[in-house]
Amino acid sequence: MTAITPLHAATNKRPVALLVDRDPDTRRMYAEYLKLSSCIIEEADDGRAALAKAISGRPDIIVTETHLPGMSGFDLCSLLRQDAATRAIERARSGHGPTLIECKTFRMTGHSAHDDAGYVPPELFELWEERDPIHRFERFLSGRGIITNSGIEDLQRRINQEIDEAIQIAEKDPFPDPEECLRGVYYEGE
Repeated sequence: MTAITPLHAATNKRPVALLVDRDPDTRRMYAEYLKLSSCIIEEADDGRAALAKAISGRPDIIVTETHLPGMSGFDLCSLLRQDAATRAIERARSGHGPTLIECKTFRMTGHSAHDDAGYVPPELFELWEERDPIHRFERFLSGRGIITNSGIEDLQRRINQEIDEAIQIAEKDPFPDPEECLRGVYYEGE
């Protein structure tokens, strides 16, 4: 991706949104919404890339998963209702600088398939189940006739199929050489 300067954004009268999240699907979800607002989308999957893009591209809007002081954006529908993105876009277009939109989330499972998350109190799961952004966004979309229940089921089936295919490919791949197992896990210097 190329860095977009403030001049480029001003010339096109389109704000630049930097989406920072390790999960490409999450970035894609926010990108779809922000594209409707005519934003130019930049993406980063880690803090180092985000910092470089923020310094070089000077985005007007930053949407991140990191926990920084600010608003809670766990509920995407609430985020849209509060119009945080629209206010950020208007702020950028009027020349008042960048806005940080914080989106807090909660992992509803353990860290991996072997982690039963038994260390998390059940009440915490119950609390966050009510706030689950996926289910709330499904209700938001279906309530406006954007998607049907069968459309949601079809999407879930396609997602599961894609995951199953990826698992089959991964299971057929050979194990890495032992000396490769820790590459990228620990800092190795410049």
